[in-house]
Amino acid sequence: MIKLTTNKELDYEMYQEVSGMSFGGINFGNKITANHPFITKENHKQYIDDYYVKHEPEIKDFILETQTNIDKTQFDFFNAVENIFGEDYSKDFYTGFVSIFDCNPRWPETKSFQINLTRTGLRGLEIIYHESLHFVFFDYCDKYLTDETSEYSKNDGILWELSEIFDTIILNLPDFRTILVNEEEVSYPALSEKTEHIKQIWNKYPNDVKTVILESLKYLNKNK
Repeated sequence: MIKLTTNKELDYEMYQEVSGMSFGGINFGNKITANHPFITKENHKQYIDDYYVKHEPEIKDFILETQTNIDKTQFDFFNAVENIFGEDYSKDFYTGFVSIFDCNPRWPETKSFQINLTRTGLRGLEIIYHESLHFVFFDYCDKYLTDETSEYSKNDGILWELSEIFDTIILNLPDFRTILVNEEEVSYPALSEKTEHIKQIWNKYPNDVKTVILESLKYLNKNK
């Protein structure tokens, strides 16, 4: 089950964390500045407070519209996930926090993520199901590939890379494209070449998730 809500304090934390960050070929600090040119480290809390007050109706409308879109499609999403991973993940609880920043991070340990206000309609669903699929992927690894994946971080390194690449491959399968319509693009430019190679692994072992993960980790370890 996926639910949206707000957490203004999380935007405080995210600004402090990512305002100077560049990762995976994306400069998150520049993304924030492009949409919020007057925010600074000195005024960020007041800026965020004022933004939430000024845009309260927009935030409420976004949550209502996006939650409606989720409720209309999440049964089909989790059904498609079960067809790939062999388990029903629909009873897990995933939380999406609306954010004023277009960074859209995720936290596997709490199965939560942020989604930016500008991500409306299908663009919003893409973010939501992209992050939700991360949680499924990591749960699968924790349960079935503990020995092979427990040493890796879920926030950087090769398991993180594989989680992003896996999303690109899975969300472009027909059952997911029926929901999202648009092609799922590589989230981080730095992963483009590796994505093409791992697509070949998927095509060699279609729907054999365990084998694809193991073979992909071997490849990524050789190409760090």
